[in-house]
Amino acid sequence: MANTKNQEANSTLNQAADYAREAADRVSDMGSRVAGNVKEIGRQVQSRIDDMDIDETTIPDAFRGAPKLISPRVHAWLDVAVTTYFLGLGVWFAVRGKGPNELGVIATTDWDAGMPRQGRRRRAA
Repeated sequence: MANTKNQEANSTLNQAADYAREAADRVSDMGSRVAGNVKEIGRQVQSRIDDMDIDETTIPDAFRGAPKLISPRVHAWLDVAVTTYFLGLGVWFAVRGKGPNELGVIATTDWDAGMPRQGRRRRAA
């Protein structure tokens, strides 16, 4: 009697394991198909971008008709204001002894000399 129950339990476990393997295989197949489709879509997008013939010389043409919301003079004053703001924050934090300004410089600019080498951005080719 106990032997029959053990055999039934083993049979049920084997059947469940077979279903789990089959489900895992199906999921793996679907993942492979999705990855293949994503790669194909990426190739199509890249091909269309290449066909558009976009480079450094054509980008300014795209913005030629865009309205100028601020004048160059206003833009210059905004640059001064933002620079003054960041310099003021740097002085304020330095006076209060809240640590080095290097973190602020790294966080707000492209300067990454203080970053670990693997975290640095790569230069454009």
